[in-house]
Amino acid sequence: TAILAVRNANMALAYGNSFTAWEDSTAELAGFYREYTYEDLTQRVLVIHNFDDEAVAMPDVAGTVLYLSGSDLSGTITAIPARSTLIIDVTPEAD
Repeated sequence: TAILAVRNANMALAYGNSFTAWEDSTAELAGFYREYTYEDLTQRVLVIHNFDDEAVAMPDVAGTVLYLSGSDLSGTITAIPARSTLIIDVTPEAD
């Protein structure tokens, strides 16, 4: 499935060696950061789950959307559908 392909293509999801709670988590919209760091390689992703029965507005998070349940990511994402998962690559840009 699509989420397995995203997991296998992103080292933070496949091999992540740290978890940190997302600072904007609520009872309805909960998330965590998963990070992989090894030598000079780093990737950080934010996984957000919408546990609500209604769509929730897209949070203000800078990054690249890797996955959204039931979406092909071809358009602009303005909301996270009810009972779905969003994965965003939030790796800081190297200076």
